Amino acid sequence: MSFNTDSDIPSKLPEAKASPSPHRSPSSSSTSKASHRQSFTEGFRNPPPSPRHRHPSLTQAAIQDLLIHPPSTNKHQNPKFVGREWRDITIGELITAEDVNWIEIGGSVEEATLMLLQSSTGVVLVRDEASATSPTFCFDYNDLNAYLLTVVGVSRPESDQATLFHDIMTKAQGGARISLREIQTLCSRETIVKLDSGVNLAQAIEKLGSGIHRILVTEQAGNVIGIISQLRMVEFFWNEGINFPTIDRLNPVTLQELGIGVRPIISVHADAPLTEALSLMYDEGLSSVAIVDNGQNVVGNISTKDDCTPLSHGNREYAADAARAAPYGPA
Repeated sequence: MSFNTDSDIPSKLPEAKASPSPHRSPSSSSTSKASHRQSFTEGFRNPPPSPRHRHPSLTQAAIQDLLIHPPSTNKHQNPKFVGREWRDITIGELITAEDVNWIEIGGSVEEATLMLLQSSTGVVLVRDEASATSPTFCFDYNDLNAYLLTVVGVSRPESDQATLFHDIMTKAQGGARISLREIQTLCSRETIVKLDSGVNLAQAIEKLGSGIHRILVTEQAGNVIGIISQLRMVEFFWNEGINFPTIDRLNPVTLQELGIGVRPIISVHADAPLTEALSLMYDEGLSSVAIVDNGQNVVGNISTKDDCTPLSHGNREYAADAARAAPYGPA
């Protein structure tokens, strides 16, 4: 399974010490309707505090120590999985009904973006009509970033698509409604893979290891009932690995010994503009890249989901303005 330090889902590494839940400030949308509502442009200049308060980053040594000696108080065997072979666990046991979010292809990018920001799986399934049971394509953070790159004039389209890209940029900057049908050619063409809910994890991992980011889980009639992503799989093994001795024994093993992460790191410098990170992820087909300092030391990571944070500021109104992209001008 190939990852580039993806962070579309918050890390499940246990904290060395328990800390209280971060205080969340009321959304600016809950203030008096009589008060002045900032435009997206004003909000971007003076962004409100992000609701995603992060704890200070742990050092590499501290992370390694946590992996080798995970706090025993945070790890309990799950009666649902203990005593079973992990290869026999079915993908249907890892999904929930809330995984699946549908939108019609005539829906707007704004509507799809708001659904995406609330999605637990980081994807919205796009179908031709409400009665359809199979998606035409998937809309995720990579697709949203591709759209934003087009709107700000950073994309480098092929000559036969130059007119389409220009038309989308002009409409978006003018505040016009943009439908998903109009940006379908901008969206990634990753093959939609479906597996029955009775398929075991070993088969699903083989699919995900081929570079597929997600698998649509179906029931016997073929209807989509859940989604399994690379990160959902990693999350499962981190939380439930204690139930499977062959997995739990891997905790003390280093990434170098496992042969993971031995290839050159695809990265951006810490002082690079956001558009450079966006473009790099789009060109390389990645969902995240490492951030390095002048000495090529990794100091952080940025993902396609993180790129949307300064646009949304954790606020639905800001997110809607960002999706419409009206305030943007050509790069």
